[in-house]
Amino acid sequence: MSRTLLLDVGRELTRVALLHNGRPEAFDLTRHEGSRLVGQLFLGVVSRVVPGLQAAFVDLGLDRAGFLHSKDVRGPAFPAMAEARASGATLPPLESQLKAGDRILVQVVKDPLGSKGPRLRTAPTLPSRLLVLMPGAEHVGVSQRIETDAERARLAAILRALQGGQGPGLVARTVAEGASAAALAADRRRLLSLWSRLEAAQATAPAPSCLYEDLPPALAALRDWAAPDVTRIIINDPALGAAAKRYLEAVDPPLAERVEPWPGPQGLLTAFGVDAALEAARQPRVPLPGGAYLVVEETEALTAIDVNTGGFVGGRDAGETLLATNLAAAEAIPSVLRFRNLGGIIVIDFIDMERPEHRAQVWARLAEGCAGDGATVRISPFSPLGLVELSRKRVRPSLRAQLAEPCSHCDGLGWRPAAALAAAEARDAVARAAAALAPGAQLQLTVGSALAEQLRRQGPPVPSEIDLILEESTGLDPEHFALSTPPPSPSDEEGDHG
Repeated sequence: MSRTLLLDVGRELTRVALLHNGRPEAFDLTRHEGSRLVGQLFLGVVSRVVPGLQAAFVDLGLDRAGFLHSKDVRGPAFPAMAEARASGATLPPLESQLKAGDRILVQVVKDPLGSKGPRLRTAPTLPSRLLVLMPGAEHVGVSQRIETDAERARLAAILRALQGGQGPGLVARTVAEGASAAALAADRRRLLSLWSRLEAAQATAPAPSCLYEDLPPALAALRDWAAPDVTRIIINDPALGAAAKRYLEAVDPPLAERVEPWPGPQGLLTAFGVDAALEAARQPRVPLPGGAYLVVEETEALTAIDVNTGGFVGGRDAGETLLATNLAAAEAIPSVLRFRNLGGIIVIDFIDMERPEHRAQVWARLAEGCAGDGATVRISPFSPLGLVELSRKRVRPSLRAQLAEPCSHCDGLGWRPAAALAAAEARDAVARAAAALAPGAQLQLTVGSALAEQLRRQGPPVPSEIDLILEESTGLDPEHFALSTPPPSPSDEEGDHG
């Protein structure tokens, strides 16, 4: 198994792709203008507390206030919340812990999405190459993606020795697998030094203000994506390639030797098939072997995945044919979730299977594929309706949200009014406007291209009592129209004074 990390740096974007055995497995991009907020630490000001939501809105100095729920209020600054959690009691009301005007240290855990502001927490975490520091906590942990019991025990023992029974808390990241005690200790020292500087800044900084920003996008990608099994790191920008080598020499020297320049002239992502994979990921249909396919539909509430046999006919046993299709779907879906970065609630409608053992096989195949996911995935059993529900932790926008924006014609609905309906609405609007005008008055109806074609076929809406001017405009959406009363012409004005 080999992985290749691609970093494509352009004027507007930094794009990162991870290949697994030559196939695109994950993708992310960061816009240089208005970069990602996740991980940033702010000294904010509570703008209001909403008891009904048990949440507070915090002014961060951004366009939208951050959202802080009571379950995310933790740390030494809130001892009553800690006591309640320790005893299993109900959390005290948030309004007893916070009030408007309070200065508060918060960290962004989810970027703004749609109309929602950034999601916040009060217990910050600071990541480095090998470790995550958790100020205010005392426990140690090891990444779930490190599966070997002996290695997990070794890392936990090193962290406990470094911590000496006192905080702050530490978590060994996936790339810490195999790291020496000295390397872990050096990483911890860097994090403690950073936290000490942040504590000092918190006492003197104005509020609201940003106290800490993550590494630049490309270096953050190296920190988070360049695991020991990455055999090549290809970067299209010479200056960034040099910076990447310097960074990796300081935190993980063996990886520094794997940094390669990209000579071109073909685009880096095009050459490795990432652009083609991105184009395919824009489509709702995902082909499966033998003619079957998935249909992936994202909504604000959840993502629905429908499994279809399509042209797949299989063998003579219908049950085995359905099983084969569902197994292929269960194998493909985890890759679809990772590459499209689908999070939240996901509902999968597999093709109905009568045999319980077939359902068990499909569920096991799905669980096996999701086991290597870097995000937390929880899978429910088959429902009585044959649906499988799963949740996948979402920490950044989906691929569609990163690559696209709502259609200006349909406002993101995915459909637009039928021309016949638009024509009927135009006729009604003309009739209402004509009723308020004097006989012989002029009325201008400006229409889009599709509506103009519909009216040409059916005849324009011309009430006998007014003079209707019909005009086609390329500036309007195809099914839209606008009504106006044209200004009097110079000849009309002269006639009025004659």
